[in-house]
Amino acid sequence: MARSASPQVERPSQAEPYSNCRDVEAGGIRSRQRKFKIGRLQMLRQLTEEQARQIAALAKAVRKARDSLLDNVSDEDMGEPPSARGEHNPTAAFALDPLPPDDPSVAALQQALTALQPGACFELFVLMRMGQGDFAINDWDRGISEAELLGDGTVIAAMIEDLDLHDHITKGLYEVTPSS
Repeated sequence: MARSASPQVERPSQAEPYSNCRDVEAGGIRSRQRKFKIGRLQMLRQLTEEQARQIAALAKAVRKARDSLLDNVSDEDMGEPPSARGEHNPTAAFALDPLPPDDPSVAALQQALTALQPGACFELFVLMRMGQGDFAINDWDRGISEAELLGDGTVIAAMIEDLDLHDHITKGLYEVTPSS
């Protein structure tokens, strides 16, 4: 009786239904491997990533305009001793107050935020809160509910008053967008 060089392995015609396993044959040994899909759910439904990045860029321009006005003020003139811990920027408490109300960078940010649909504005608010560390990706629905309760005006005001809106949106986008 002649033997063949490689053993015969019975291959099933189809994998079991509803299974994430598949048959693999390597070197004449049949085994089962699991396929895992690691990915993030599509969180942004009404807001596009591009819209969020554009608003982040506008927020960065607002921050630069504000910082350029306060750049010439020495820390001693601020009237506070330097802190050992915590916020080391004594001008942070001023928010956007140093900017004139008709500043073009603030107006552009305000216009971009008010142009968003309410759902997109709420998603941007949750991205900001994720970037601040207030929400995790699992808190997305809770964040949307909170934004809806607050309403458009309060949400937009909170985003405009956030000096680090650019950084917070960028960090939030990192959490919810699939990596390439």
